[in-house]
Amino acid sequence: MRSSNNTSNFVNKFLPIFRQLETTMSRDFNEISSMQSSVNLPLDFAEKTQERIAEKLSYEIEKSWPDAGLIINSQIIKESSSDKKRYFILNILDGFENFLRSIEFFANSLTIIDSYDTESEKVICNIISNPALNHFFWFTPETGGFKDKCRISASRQDNLSQIITIDEIGEFADKIKKLQ
Repeated sequence: MRSSNNTSNFVNKFLPIFRQLETTMSRDFNEISSMQSSVNLPLDFAEKTQERIAEKLSYEIEKSWPDAGLIINSQIIKESSSDKKRYFILNILDGFENFLRSIEFFANSLTIIDSYDTESEKVICNIISNPALNHFFWFTPETGGFKDKCRISASRQDNLSQIITIDEIGEFADKIKKLQ
């Protein structure tokens, strides 16, 4: 039961942060729509949005879990420094090109993984936010999947490479194994 409470703590911690970021991203998404006639301005603006989101989430993770590892958009930012290796994998503005072109299919996601050794990784929690459509998803092994507080069907997968909620999760798992 302890891990279920721990998982709930992650969701409860990040839900308001993602909601706050949704407000910022929705504003930026609407702003970028009016910039479509410019060539470089939307790209610069979208990259700044991506940087701000990464900074905010990185700050919250570092403040609450200073020993955890951090991977942002496939880049290892920080290795885990504890015996129980916990990694936060952020995928900021997945669907960047859609965001840039004012197409509302993009998302921010966070996957939390505990890695005990090179053979054993456990997904603790997966959170996905689509600000343009105002959808928020989260998945945990204990509680299953939810969309905007309503339960949804999700299959159980114990192997990280079989999880499809985040692009390239197998690549992240390989990077984590190489760090150990």
